Amino acid sequence: MALKRAERTGGGFVDLKDVVRSNDGKPVTAVFGIREFLEPEKGDFGYLLPVIADLLIVDGEQAGTTILGQRWQGAITSALRGVANPNKDKGERPSAPVTEVGDDIACVLVAKNAGKNNEYVVGNEPTESQMDAIMATDHFDAEGECLAWERAREELAGEGAKAPASSGSSGDRKSSRPWGSKK
Repeated sequence: MALKRAERTGGGFVDLKDVVRSNDGKPVTAVFGIREFLEPEKGDFGYLLPVIADLLIVDGEQAGTTILGQRWQGAITSALRGVANPNKDKGERPSAPVTEVGDDIACVLVAKNAGKNNEYVVGNEPTESQMDAIMATDHFDAEGECLAWERAREELAGEGAKAPASSGSSGDRKSSRPWGSKK
């Protein structure tokens, strides 16, 4: 048989690299709604620190797209947890997050090593003008509460689908995990 190339099948999740690529590789402003911090897992290259979070893409080609209850891992979890991911080569262990379940975290998605096999996306801190632009959208009320999550859940309910709930919860953005609140 002839050699065949594996085809990317998607897997039913949002790939942040694709979000940045769809914006011609330029940074994309996004907001993540933290729903749950999962237990650290040992991976091939150190610890995985998965976070369940909603995603609102604020600008770029996919502006307005809202994804509920996705599991995020890799470089982006540093921004979502508010602490640096541990360095395996230095023998570092995971730190408890400083962000809390229920927090909405604004960040600028930036691709690193674009076009290479080790491409990844980080969440950089937005500037004041980027924060103002986020708040000026119809996705937030005057107090800074994100309206996109409830709108997306209502839309799903209207379609007869069940909104995703994080494991161990009923979708109310509360967590029974020890990292569920700031100490």
